[in-house]
Amino acid sequence: MGRTCSPRDSQQESRHVTYDQLFPILYQELIDIYKSPQTPSSSNSLFGIELTFTNDTLIELARSENETDYKTYSTNLLNEWIEQVRLQYPFVHIGEFEKDSYGYVKVTLTLSSCDVILYLHSDDWVFEVGSSPMTSLALSKNLSTIQQILFDTAVIIGLKPHDRIGGGHIHLDKQTNFGNDSILFRNFLVDLMNRPELFLGGLALDLLNAPPLAILSKEQQEIFGEIIDEFDKSQLTIDALCEVINRRVYYKSYISSTASEMNSYNQHQSKYHAINLLHEQTIEIRGIHPQQSAQQLLCLMKLWEGRIEKLKHINKLILFEQKNLTDQVSWTVDRNIETYQVNIDPNIIEQCLADYIKDAGLQECYSTSDFRTSELSQRLINA
Repeated sequence: MGRTCSPRDSQQESRHVTYDQLFPILYQELIDIYKSPQTPSSSNSLFGIELTFTNDTLIELARSENETDYKTYSTNLLNEWIEQVRLQYPFVHIGEFEKDSYGYVKVTLTLSSCDVILYLHSDDWVFEVGSSPMTSLALSKNLSTIQQILFDTAVIIGLKPHDRIGGGHIHLDKQTNFGNDSILFRNFLVDLMNRPELFLGGLALDLLNAPPLAILSKEQQEIFGEIIDEFDKSQLTIDALCEVINRRVYYKSYISSTASEMNSYNQHQSKYHAINLLHEQTIEIRGIHPQQSAQQLLCLMKLWEGRIEKLKHINKLILFEQKNLTDQVSWTVDRNIETYQVNIDPNIIEQCLADYIKDAGLQECYSTSDFRTSELSQRLINA
């Protein structure tokens, strides 16, 4: 889950430590199965998901910061959700309900038939759903099961992915997506940084939780360019490249709360970027709107998988194209919900996404409408 403009930001950041640490643990359990050479096969690429579901009552209670009523309501709603799963899908093993240190409830669903574990977690504004690592092939084979158990049962109790609130973050496992190929990783990263429009309406529009490099300070943009130049001379490892970007570029986000950034477990480094590099075993693409279906989740996995596969066959270093779009964006906040203004032609944003789909080799299979909501497109048209 991302941030909202709330006085409790610093508490929210520290509360997510345990949840964020699930990913390294889960990936470690499966990583030996997918041990790969220098440049791995895309068929073995592992992904982690973070889906979000909410409704108007959860949003209103969160906006009013009525914490007691919010937790009571969200706990009851999670019980209803699990009961729907229990009644309709008796083959799903349901774990014990647990509370985190902040009083939020979580529960585990195990789908033994397809080796998938789902983690449902009550959170501020939304319910988060994480999973054990999976390949796109595994998701494809179990697409209807995931759709029914998560999305369809959520609708029955009045929950759904919101067009704006929450997120659809996807984790890419470093080892199975990139192996030890630091040039492949460097090109993937630079390629995304060169396309900020993807995160300014193409795939998402969340300047608080997932701003692209192009709207950060000019100093941060220039330092990123310097780091890439340094990499090209010395070829750092993947982990070393992530560490230096976190330290020298990601020391602040676009909309920063001094308290939350300075008191976070990230030790002055921020995860609130379109591409989060703080995780040890994954990179997290945060600049994605909440997925509306299991099919949309699969499309996104295929998108990253396809682009990485194409980049494996590019025998050159992609040039970093510094863009400064700071003057093209603005934001306001009303009762903890942000409204963003992007002064970029929607056709340019649409074309950026279309080009990325083509550069992933998917233009014959998918269109831009497969990756974004109509509401997201409408917000840009009305901007």
